[in-house]
Amino acid sequence: MPELPEVETTCNGINERALGCVITEVHVKQFQLRYPVPKNISVLVKGKQIKEVKRRGKYGLIKLSNDFSIVFHLGMSGNIQIRSSNDIVHKKHDHVIFHLDKNYIMVFNDPRKFGFVDVLSKDSLLLNNSLNRLGPEPLSKEFNKEYLRKALSKKTINIKGAIMDQSIIAGLGNIYANEALFIANILPTKPSNNLDAIEYTKLVKSIKKVLLKAINLGGSSLKDYTGSDGKLGYFQTKFFVYNKENLLCNICETSIKKISQSGRSTYYCNKCQK
Repeated sequence: MPELPEVETTCNGINERALGCVITEVHVKQFQLRYPVPKNISVLVKGKQIKEVKRRGKYGLIKLSNDFSIVFHLGMSGNIQIRSSNDIVHKKHDHVIFHLDKNYIMVFNDPRKFGFVDVLSKDSLLLNNSLNRLGPEPLSKEFNKEYLRKALSKKTINIKGAIMDQSIIAGLGNIYANEALFIANILPTKPSNNLDAIEYTKLVKSIKKVLLKAINLGGSSLKDYTGSDGKLGYFQTKFFVYNKENLLCNICETSIKKISQSGRSTYYCNKCQK
């Protein structure tokens, strides 16, 4: 957390309010994040215009007018907010502040410091190992039942672990993997190579469905996450199984179960998901 819908919501918010803005100054209050903020960040971005904002997996890419890009990851608790320049009282954990024209500031805030802000050239972006290893975007046409069957047909790992593998599907994390498997009626512990053609089809559809719905509702706000406008997301009010241990399933009224898989909490209904 944050996952694909939260990063998508953040990028959409930056696009809406800061696209075309020029970065006039950068104030770094904390250089030591997950990876150090570049010491020369001001030199690289000052005076440059924000030309494009897009998401790749769980990464945000802010393309500038000099063919450099601000690359950010929200880690476990981060967010980027677009605030008025008149908001001179900075909040706790505001680590990187980009001053923009048009009376805006763009602020990277991260209480746990697991996220990062970097600046990469066009060539460095193309060679970046973290971005290169990502699988297809789950909302793209490339992510379909044929792709998923081919990617998973020889894997014995449990299906939840497989769909959270960023080299197989970019951006899908624990929350939305739990929800997608419930909607597809697939048990999270089922070996990936034991799915049949119908299950592959249902899983692709459920992943797309849950992600689009979450984006529509501004993502999920469980602890620290807010959108770029500072508002909470609301998808957490629509969870079927995530974080609902011992509560009754909305479909069959069976008690929701919780187990641990690879150190992550898994929630499921053992009646709906067989």
